[in-house]
Amino acid sequence: MKFLIKLLEKLLKSSTARPPVKTPPGKPPAQPPAKPQQAQQKADQQGNASQQRDNCNGNCAPKKPKPQKRDTKPYADRLRGKRYEEAEDILDRELRDDAGWTKAPLGKGDGVRYYDGKGGSVSLNRGYPEGLKGGGGDAVHKGPYVKVQPSGDRVPLGE
Repeated sequence: MKFLIKLLEKLLKSSTARPPVKTPPGKPPAQPPAKPQQAQQKADQQGNASQQRDNCNGNCAPKKPKPQKRDTKPYADRLRGKRYEEAEDILDRELRDDAGWTKAPLGKGDGVRYYDGKGGSVSLNRGYPEGLKGGGGDAVHKGPYVKVQPSGDRVPLGE
């Protein structure tokens, strides 16, 4: 064991550390090479955000706005007969962008879901042309449809 300690000490002493740069008296220390202008601008922009992070106390994660409460019931009638893409554009604008709701893929089926985390959600589903498992292919579920919660309304979209 003593042998290993002595060997480690010897290795540490003989490591190739860079000697400090000595500057002649009366001469300022050497400056690092100047960055190109674009790189300097980018560094300045990034520096502002990192400077704010460095000066932060406590939880410094950017604040995500809380989702606004919205009445989802009118969306059933507003989206009835609209194309899937039109309905998605409306919901992106009104729920995701304006109200801060979360947009995520559906757990089952092909589509997306907008939710506020408080029980309100609007789901767009492309439908099940072959019919639902365990049930027939009813008119609402065969093509694209929208499902509104908490009311549970399901209305067909246009093809």
